[in-house]
Amino acid sequence: MGGWPDKAFMPHQAASTDCRMRRNRIRRKKLSHQRVFSFPT
Repeated sequence: MGGWPDKAFMPHQAASTDCRMRRNRIRRKKLSHQRVFSFPT
């Protein structure tokens, strides 16, 4: 997060980013737990 400046940040971008984060979380859960814990939350 914080990749774009606040001016460029729009609601639809936030929604797409939220979906992306959710997908990434699901992927990480499917991956080995050790790999998940290696990422800072």
